[in-house]
This record gives sequence, C-alpha cells and structure tokens, in this order.
Amino acid sequence: PLTNYLECGLLGNSIVAWRGPCAVTWEHMIDGEDLRAQSPIAADMMVHFVIELFDFSLKAAVVLQRLMAEMSVRALCELGASRATELKRRGDDLYLGERKFNISIATKSNN
Repeated sequence: PLTNYLECGLLGNSIVAWRGPCAVTWEHMIDGEDLRAQSPIAADMMVHFVIELFDFSLKAAVVLQRLMAEMSVRALCELGASRATELKRRGDDLYLGERKFNISIATKSNN
C-alpha cells in the first residue's frame, strides 16, 4: 500500500512505470494460480507498472487490469515488437505460445 506515494511522492490515484529486473518471493506472491502451480515469477528485465486507485472497487480494478493487458498488446504491435502479433490475451494474462508473458494482479490493500 502507498508504494507510489512512499517511493515517488505521488499522493492519490497514480501510475508509476519503470524497467528493471523482477523476482517475486513466495511470501509476497498473491496470485493463487501461481502459488498452486509453484510457478516462480522472475525476469532479468521487464517493464513494471504500479497503479494505485483509492476510489475504485475491486471489480472496476479488474476491468482496468484487463484493459491494461489489451492496451499492452496493441502498444507492442504498434511499436513493431518482435512476435507481438503472436501474443494472446486470456483475461488479464498474456501468452506467447504457451508461455506466460506478463504478471498482473489486482488486489485491495488496507488503504
């Protein structure tokens, strides 16, 4: 909670993006499917987005999450990213063939 405020000074609804490595430890894993499958989440380099919304219901956040996934596919295609046209969206998850291409979670926090 409050990551965008504490890290970047952005108070209220906000979105922060950056490039960097990723390694989600089991104790910080929220996605039940990944936990059940014991599927590690890690990448040497990826684009991160943290969106904090304080006046959204969880259902609205899930809709936004799916819209963000669709917009990501379209943006990658428009940028001419290699193999972007092969990306397929299933809910909020993107797949390149059978391999998961993104990490996406919408959750409520104590704020």
